[in-house]
Amino acid sequence: VFPQLSRAQLIAPDFSDNSEKENMVGAQISVETLSVELGEILDINTKDMVFTFTNTGSELLTIKDIKASCGCTTPDLAIKEYLPGESGAISVTFDPHGKVGKQDKIVTIYSNDEVNPLVKLHVICDIKQAVTIEPRVVTLGKVVFDQESKSRFTIQSTLPEFHITDLLPKMEGISAEIIE
Repeated sequence: VFPQLSRAQLIAPDFSDNSEKENMVGAQISVETLSVELGEILDINTKDMVFTFTNTGSELLTIKDIKASCGCTTPDLAIKEYLPGESGAISVTFDPHGKVGKQDKIVTIYSNDEVNPLVKLHVICDIKQAVTIEPRVVTLGKVVFDQESKSRFTIQSTLPEFHITDLLPKMEGISAEIIE
């Protein structure tokens, strides 16, 4: 299970008595949501999401860089500078192809916020395969000339529209049939 992150974990320190808040200057990034829970998803479709933020500080906020923890996660930010009170949005595309199971992909924002110079955004999901093949490698064992050698494998899908209608082996001497 992944930890839930709150907005309070991003915005520090806590000036509940307002005594030091008046003396604080500089850029301050406040992100609306630090994590997006996609739940259970299939490995065949990319997911797009948006993380919004606001410069709650008193000076210009500069986003120096945005980096993803994995090549499957692509962040995009068109504007890099935000005046006090201005908001922005980071578009993130997550491609689950080739991944299985629970995932927590991180996008890190690097800014000139002196209190929180880096902020971590989380894309959390549980990826299920749309199509599975078991076993993944088919072996025929010892193959002797003029003797038949057999092997079985199973192809399953969670997609109701997925149907195998034909098998076309690409090697001479190999045949295959669909068994329901």
